[in-house]
Amino acid sequence: MVALSESYVKTLDPLAAGRTAEAATEFHDNFTPTVKKLYSEAAQIYPVRFSKSENWCIWTKQLYVQTIKLDETLGKGDQAEALKMLADLREHINNLHLQTQTQKANDFIYAFHRQLAQPAPEARELSALADKLAKADPSAKAKANAEAYGKARAEWSRQAEAALEGGTLDSGKRRALRASTEKFYHDYGMQFE
Repeated sequence: MVALSESYVKTLDPLAAGRTAEAATEFHDNFTPTVKKLYSEAAQIYPVRFSKSENWCIWTKQLYVQTIKLDETLGKGDQAEALKMLADLREHINNLHLQTQTQKANDFIYAFHRQLAQPAPEARELSALADKLAKADPSAKAKANAEAYGKARAEWSRQAEAALEGGTLDSGKRRALRASTEKFYHDYGMQFE
């Protein structure tokens, strides 16, 4: 998962910047072969940490299918569709973590980011996610950069608490919270692990 996570970020960043060929190369050379290996070697036997998966075989097959389709889309240079498919891929990973109760801080940052992107996000749901994030174990990247992560989380938490104070989220506070959440998400929430 760590290799997939690194390749995901190395694909998404250039793709979002319009460098589709660079993103396609990264995905094709690193992400796709890793998924193929996972599918061929671990499709029948789940890793112990995912033992609560309702159906590991179906999950890995869906990951494989999504990966092959995304590889083809990137190869065609369809930036808009590839961005959508990358978001779907991150959601697929998130669903595994949710189902197997292996969510870490990055998953809660992702969930907060996703909820905040809704047309009318609910302050109550955002506050609940922020509380879960505060109690969550750090992801691999957060552990490796513990001091920087701690500072980033404290700054983001301060802004989130201020924006969600009173149980409402007006449009001005929402814009400010989206900006701080976008950076926090990019730094510590995009990753799978």
